[in-house]
Amino acid sequence: MSALSTATSMALVIGAVRDGAGSTDEVSSAAVLAWLFGSVIGLLLFAWFNLLDARQRSIGHYVEPRWRPRAVLAVLTVVSWLSGVAAAVLVAQAVARR
Repeated sequence: MSALSTATSMALVIGAVRDGAGSTDEVSSAAVLAWLFGSVIGLLLFAWFNLLDARQRSIGHYVEPRWRPRAVLAVLTVVSWLSGVAAAVLVAQAVARR
């Protein structure tokens, strides 16, 4: 789910930039959605996963998979958050032009 949120946020930011978001006084709906997916939903998914992971780690026989899901999720969350920041900058530029 985090990978989907990250990919969606990145695609929306790219689409908003191609549509010229931030260069006019009109707030782009794609940029707002990218901010929502990148910042809000991405961080909520990170918190939810860590809650589930903490429950599993409290069991005595937990073995972390070889692909290290905590590290993968941390990287996806950082990328998602950065795309959310880029979307927020596009929204802020549009609001500043008003």
